[in-house]
Amino acid sequence: WKVKVNGREYSVRQLFLEALVHDPCNAISWGGLGSITPPDKIIRVNGKLFSQQELFAEALKHDPSNVVAWAGLACATLPGDTVSVNGQMYTNQQLFVEALRHDPKNARSWEGLGSVVLLGDMVRVNGQMYTNKQLFVQALTLEPWNADAWHGLSIAAPPDEPILVNDCVYYTKEQLIEKAEVARIEEIEDDTVNGIGWYKDDASSDSDEERQRRESEMVERKNKADEEKHKQDQSGSVSFDEGYQKMDLDLPPTDPTKHPNKERKCDIM
Repeated sequence: WKVKVNGREYSVRQLFLEALVHDPCNAISWGGLGSITPPDKIIRVNGKLFSQQELFAEALKHDPSNVVAWAGLACATLPGDTVSVNGQMYTNQQLFVEALRHDPKNARSWEGLGSVVLLGDMVRVNGQMYTNKQLFVQALTLEPWNADAWHGLSIAAPPDEPILVNDCVYYTKEQLIEKAEVARIEEIEDDTVNGIGWYKDDASSDSDEERQRRESEMVERKNKADEEKHKQDQSGSVSFDEGYQKMDLDLPPTDPTKHPNKERKCDIM
């Protein structure tokens, strides 16, 4: 999409470039430009060429607390590679940890870290150790609609081991996969954001054929999700208490002030 400023149309990329003409130290603009630049592209800013990684590193040069830049750089760094930020080398795992040091409530960084921690390994975040399964659960605690976190959890979860997420119990990988599918459709329908601060850029340049293909795919996936939801509605849902009973666990305290969502019904996909 484009916006008109003083009679001239600008794409998102052009807006960021224009911002950096007027303020080359603007970390938000550097990070935003990194977010819309593909990993294999080089972009010219104020006469100098930058890769996606270099754009994020430049953002962190001007603002070392920029969470979007830390997480974006982590996503742009391949496993096993390292990247220099303000004179220090980081792996992609360390970059995600650094993002969470600055913002522990950043769900996308929890999910991203979960995706780079190997099964069976653990990582320390802000003084506490986590498995990748726990990282995905943490992401979903903060952002229940995060499709990537649901998908990651479906891979990390041991077979047939009940998983408790936001007071809901999921018994199989299939339930987690279906939950991820529904969340993915919701993300497709909401095309204002793509990933960690990834702004849509020049969407109008898509061909009619490409737009029709994407729309057709979205309708097909949504119909499938509606069918699954209808099956679920027919079979009922599992409450928080029922889930604990089926897991053969002691029920938590019944004090409603400690468990305000205790009576809420959970859709088990």
